Amino acid sequence: MVGVTAPSMPYPAEGSTGINMAIRHDIGRLRWAIHLIAFTSLCLLMIGDALADPVAKALKVSGEVTVTHGGNTQTVAVGSAFDVADVIKTGKGARLKLQFIDGSQMRFAENTTIAVEQFAYDSGNQSRNVLLGLVEGIVNTVATKSSAGSSDYRIHTANVYSAVRGTEWFADAEDAPLRVAVLSGQVEVGATAGQPAQVPAGSYVDATPQGPGPVRPTPAAMLNALLAAVADAAPPATPQPPKERNSKGGGGGGRR
Repeated sequence: MVGVTAPSMPYPAEGSTGINMAIRHDIGRLRWAIHLIAFTSLCLLMIGDALADPVAKALKVSGEVTVTHGGNTQTVAVGSAFDVADVIKTGKGARLKLQFIDGSQMRFAENTTIAVEQFAYDSGNQSRNVLLGLVEGIVNTVATKSSAGSSDYRIHTANVYSAVRGTEWFADAEDAPLRVAVLSGQVEVGATAGQPAQVPAGSYVDATPQGPGPVRPTPAAMLNALLAAVADAAPPATPQPPKERNSKGGGGGGRR
């Protein structure tokens, strides 16, 4: 076999113009790459900061309250932040008050669990798309009014939902699959079957997966029980020392 040798390529001598141009070209490419990496990193940091913005914060906390995200559970305190995919839970005797980024507020009764499934809000046109899953318990929600046609604010159990644009209402998963009692405004209550019901202020409805029942006036006893369920927990009573008897007049006897 006859060997074939590739022809050697001539290289410029050291210090020649060709080498200097090549070096300058490589340095220019390196600088461009560094600037690109720096710009990309800055963009990623800005995107990360935007994504990290919380959708709610704790205004009041009483008792044992926890939040679970990605399998990690932490204790909630005043100022704690919450984001989409968080599961918030109050323990026995606990209370929690949240404020969301759109100005809406929510109060939790004891033994209540809410999953923040979706919370998209545009402060420019006040549009929002909110979906909160009520796993158990009772919540009282004050949703800010929005003039945007794309506004959707829902609290749901497995197969029943309540939807509003701006109002105050209770969602109760204890006394029915979902009991909705409206304090102001109007709430639409629907299910996987049946026609949605429009519940005005001062009324309530019990709904099942088969649809909402009749809309009725909210009894005073029911309303008082719901208000008490989300009221700030009263501090434990401080034991009072026994009062000392008055030593005058024979140990506290009345005046004759």
